[in-house]
Amino acid sequence: MGHMKTLIKLTATAAGIALLAGMSGCADSSPAPSSGSPSASAGVSAGTVFSEKDIAALKTVTFADAEGGKPVITVPSDLVLTGPAAVILREGDGEAIKEGDQISLDLAQYTIPGAALVASSFDGSAAQQAVQYSPAKLNPDILELLAGKKVGTVFALAQKISAETETENVQFGLTVAKVAGISKVYTRAEGKAVTPPKGLPSVSLDAKGAPTIKIPKGFKPSGKLVSEYLIEGNGPVVPQGASITVNYLGVLLNGTQFDSSWARGETASFSLTGVVQGWGQGLAGKKVGSQVLLVVPPDLGYGSEANGKIPANSTLVFVVDILALG
Repeated sequence: MGHMKTLIKLTATAAGIALLAGMSGCADSSPAPSSGSPSASAGVSAGTVFSEKDIAALKTVTFADAEGGKPVITVPSDLVLTGPAAVILREGDGEAIKEGDQISLDLAQYTIPGAALVASSFDGSAAQQAVQYSPAKLNPDILELLAGKKVGTVFALAQKISAETETENVQFGLTVAKVAGISKVYTRAEGKAVTPPKGLPSVSLDAKGAPTIKIPKGFKPSGKLVSEYLIEGNGPVVPQGASITVNYLGVLLNGTQFDSSWARGETASFSLTGVVQGWGQGLAGKKVGSQVLLVVPPDLGYGSEANGKIPANSTLVFVVDILALG
């Protein structure tokens, strides 16, 4: 598998919710599709100086909590912006954000002008997002904006998503985000050891927690997805469609290894909406900090097509350490 690097950056798009994670191209044997890197849109760059006019415009956006957890967000339909900007709309009163924390964000995204809602995790039309609060992972302007802030903080971020043309004005993506919580970033799975059902592939760990998978002699997969804890962590539950940071090992039924983030010496980040279905279905609902055994049937893997080192119609066996959301 080729080099993979997490490029966490708040990126507005006209087509969907703000993206908090992207990947450089990864080779075909990873659980992610090989469609290449997402396109970067024009956004807030390091050292951006926001105009007072645009900051004042963003401050007209309001955010109010309501019963049932869905807030009331008001974006003036006549909101006008001339450039990117970011502003705190409300200070939080929860736990303080520290460097290295994994922060969970609820988001609503709009297009400006017009204030049309694109998608929102507050109403379930998009997934809650997560990102590590560190210079290596987060847009520097948002890093600065959230410095010293606490859980519950609400901010607004405006970014250009189209250039001005002869017939159309500049279009902006407006993201209104609330820091919903913070969690630990794990270096390896830790928690309660779990004995999986008999007859499944077995897993042994070295001193650093890197696994080896042994396929039992005569093992015949059921044709159904297997997702079992090997270690049950104590972190938050992974939501459907979330982005996660993991270490993982993948082998074929003959024991041949086709991919390993442990072997590369770096973790990998994936959205569960952009990987093989066996990952999306098998890791959602599991806890961060866990180690999970996946046996993925062909119809939830790469199906009838060969993919790199993976032959057509292959059942895939993975061990996955879920290290963080985002």
